[in-house]
Amino acid sequence: MLRFAHCTLVAAPPTRPNATIDPSSFAATLNGANISRRFKPIPDRYQVVPLKFALGSNTLILSVQGKTAGGQTATDTDQFGFSVR
Repeated sequence: MLRFAHCTLVAAPPTRPNATIDPSSFAATLNGANISRRFKPIPDRYQVVPLKFALGSNTLILSVQGKTAGGQTATDTDQFGFSVR
């Protein structure tokens, strides 16, 4: 019986011109576990990160701080839900 599923996440750079991120502020959790070390955020670069999901519901939360084109500090947090059956 399948107890987990593999997924590949492609992390993309910001789409707003002149927007930057602070790589040291990046955080990632999968089902509450810190998986930040699996990512190596580099401004304006793509990254492929393989993830292993458990059977049932899985929640991935990604967060990073940066500067907007206008120079303000901003935090972007995204939450993704995955269901493995």
